[in-house]
Amino acid sequence: MLEATVCHLLRRSGENRELLLGKRVSLFCNGIWNGPGGKLRKNEKPLACLRREVREEIGIFVDTKNALHVGTVDFYHPYKSAHRLEWRVYYFNVTAWQGEPEHHPRIFDELAWFRIDRLPYESMLPDRKIWLPLVLGDEIRSRLFTAEIYYVDA
Repeated sequence: MLEATVCHLLRRSGENRELLLGKRVSLFCNGIWNGPGGKLRKNEKPLACLRREVREEIGIFVDTKNALHVGTVDFYHPYKSAHRLEWRVYYFNVTAWQGEPEHHPRIFDELAWFRIDRLPYESMLPDRKIWLPLVLGDEIRSRLFTAEIYYVDA
C-alpha cells in the first residue's frame, strides 16, 4: 500500500471561501483538478510529507501547526478476483502559508482558485462530489472523515 497527502489550500476572498486546485499532468489523474500533494517517503510522517510536497509542487511553505487533518481515504483497486488496498490518502485543510503559489508545468497544466460553492466537480475524480463538501465546511474542526473507495474495471 502506498500513502500520500493532499492539501486543501483555503483562503477568503471577500464573502467567499476559495480552494486552490491544479489540473494534474501525470499518468494517473491527467487533466483532473486536485490539490497539491504526493507520496510519503519511507519513514516520513503525513505532516512532513504535506510540507515537502506542497513546497515541491507549488513553491509555498505550509505552516503545519495550522494544518487540519480532515480526512483519510483508502482506495481499493481490482486485482484478479478481489480488491486490494492500493492507496491511503491523508487530506489536510490549510489556511496559513508563506509565499505565493507558483505554477510548475511538469506537475500542473494550470493552477486556479475556485469558490467552494463552484468547484469543477465535472473535472475532478467522481468521489470528490460526495465527500469534499463535508471536509471544506467551517464546522469541520469537530470531525474527521474516513472512507473506503472501491474502483471497478469498466
